[in-house]
Amino acid sequence: MIFKPSLSRKVLLSISCVIILALMAMLYVSKTIVLRGFARLEEQEAQTNIERAKNSVDVELTDLVRICKDWAPWDDSQNFVLGKNPEYIASNLLADSLSNFNLNFMMFIDLSGKIFHITAVDPEKGEFVQLPETVVDGILANKSLLTMTEPKDSKSDIIILPDEIIMVAAQPISNSLSEKPISGTLIMGRYLNDRMIKILSERTQLDISISRNDAPAYDHDASVVVLSKDSIAGFVNISNLNGDKHITLKTIMPRAIYNRGLTTVRYFTTAIISGVVSILAILLFVMHKIILRPINTLTKNFMDIRNNHDTSTKLYTERNDEIGTLARSFDEMMENLKNKMADLDESQNLTRNIIDTDPAIIFVKDCDGRYLLVNKAMAGLFDTTCKDMLGKTNMDFLGSAISSSEQIDKFAGDDRKVILSQKPLFVKEEQFASPKGWSKWLQIYKIPITIKGNPKCVLGIGVDITERKKNQDETNSLNRELITATEKVETANIELRNFVYVASHDLREPLNKIAMLSNVLHRSLTDKLTGNDAENLNLMIEGANRMTKMVEGLLDYSRVDMETHPFKTVDANEIIEQLKESELSVLLDGKNAIIEIPQSLPTVIADPVQFRQLLGNLIANGILYQDKDSTPHITITSKPAADGMTKIEVADNGIGIKPEYHQTVFMVFKRVASGDEYEGTGIGLAVCKKIIERHGGKIGLKSTPGKGSTFWFTIPTSSAAVFAAHV
Repeated sequence: MIFKPSLSRKVLLSISCVIILALMAMLYVSKTIVLRGFARLEEQEAQTNIERAKNSVDVELTDLVRICKDWAPWDDSQNFVLGKNPEYIASNLLADSLSNFNLNFMMFIDLSGKIFHITAVDPEKGEFVQLPETVVDGILANKSLLTMTEPKDSKSDIIILPDEIIMVAAQPISNSLSEKPISGTLIMGRYLNDRMIKILSERTQLDISISRNDAPAYDHDASVVVLSKDSIAGFVNISNLNGDKHITLKTIMPRAIYNRGLTTVRYFTTAIISGVVSILAILLFVMHKIILRPINTLTKNFMDIRNNHDTSTKLYTERNDEIGTLARSFDEMMENLKNKMADLDESQNLTRNIIDTDPAIIFVKDCDGRYLLVNKAMAGLFDTTCKDMLGKTNMDFLGSAISSSEQIDKFAGDDRKVILSQKPLFVKEEQFASPKGWSKWLQIYKIPITIKGNPKCVLGIGVDITERKKNQDETNSLNRELITATEKVETANIELRNFVYVASHDLREPLNKIAMLSNVLHRSLTDKLTGNDAENLNLMIEGANRMTKMVEGLLDYSRVDMETHPFKTVDANEIIEQLKESELSVLLDGKNAIIEIPQSLPTVIADPVQFRQLLGNLIANGILYQDKDSTPHITITSKPAADGMTKIEVADNGIGIKPEYHQTVFMVFKRVASGDEYEGTGIGLAVCKKIIERHGGKIGLKSTPGKGSTFWFTIPTSSAAVFAAHV
């Protein structure tokens, strides 16, 4: 059996080498941890040293308190403040005495808070000096030093002045037994100046310096800052008794511990690097021998395919490892790619043919106005070829295809608007004028698109609407003529409505006289006429009455337009109650009719008089058109409709209407019931339709002969709906 090593086994060997390298990296990380350990030791030492520096200041304050406790509770000091020991100054307040205690001044304050005596010296020279007024004022301003009430009380503080930093200690002055009463306050001071800093530095073997209030406000705990590779600084704040001011102690120390750590790390790193370099060399040799050389062979074949552009080249290899599998997979991929490229070429050719055969002009421009794609229709508009237009701008065609620079600026302005807004632009009409004297009207749609990662391109699609524009102009001319004719018809309609109104109004009086005289004649000749004469007289009276009702109906019909009232809010329930109590009361009682409203009707926006007339006509029709022995039952309901309207339905249980009359029943003088059996003029429903049309609604009916009818109409319930209906 022949052993065929796979690429995975070869990679395993390489990974083993990488693991060794990772171990080396871990050693390097360990090195970093060690260095951080040295840094922490250095920081701890720095914090210890800055704490020592702070403690040295505290020691000085403690020493001041100790000296003050020796002098303040003393009979001689008390007698001196009380004015009973004038020799006190000469025998005790000597320059050498204060210098030996390293004091800069002693201040005696009486019980009123006033200065009783001040002795100030220069400890370095051993001479008396004058205490500056700023120092005196600064001490007296610290009231906490002067308000102690117990003989054994004591306070120490650091007073921070613009020119001086002073360590002070204070204690009430009493007798040697520290008994009350107290006689004043003794304050001792020691300047924290360069001389004092030098003493503290020598005492602690540290490089100490002091900054005033303008230094960074470090916490009370020590803060450590690395200054350079050779030095490190520690900072700590020391606040006065009130906590409103502070000084900052700064201690600069050499980085001995960290530098020792660096030296250790360098040796450690050198050893690791040497090992890593050796392992890396071995790893590279192995990788090159078993992996890189075969891959380089494949790479060379890949380069040959790329340079020769021959997708039919094969990378076949007899290797049975992953490299061999990769080569065979690549051959399959190239075969698929060749097929896809053939399909893509076919698709591109098809797309190009579709674009070129499209009668619409199609083009693509970049942000500089250069044409990236055009079809034959676009090239024909410019009287050139598609190839000649690519890469050019409209300025290149000024004078040959485009007549003016203003037209070019217009096109460019539209393109910029599309690119900047990234929104499509529809140009409804745009005239393209050629220098050769002809012009065309175009309708163009411009869309922002991204090509090769560039989002600042414009796709334009235009349609030649020259003929449409010509036809539209002719149509506009015909529309103007139609409007003129319509206005004339409307004028004629108005005149006709006026005539009908006047004629109906003027006919009422003679018809009423004819009817009245006919009735008088009938009463006077009732017993004298027989046979045909009596029948003819009755026919004359009925004809006069019918003619009167028809004239009144025509008058009602014309009043819908002639006698109108403003629209306002109308409660349909109230209107129906008013009808039941007035116009319909006799009819309801005579027919024993029932009007049912299952749910309250809405409030509508309507002409209240016409709305009342509308409901009255529909309810009266439902009561009148009934079988002889039937009890009329009227049901009125409502429901919301579209566009701010409501739909009201008036249903009855009457004789019903045949389907062929559902449209004609709303025409003037159109009756579907026998005039002998049922009264009516055929105008009531026409009046209802005209009222609804004035309100912008619709009217209709649903009916089955013998089972009753349901008349419905829509009417506005809001002012907006009224406005929309009349726009």
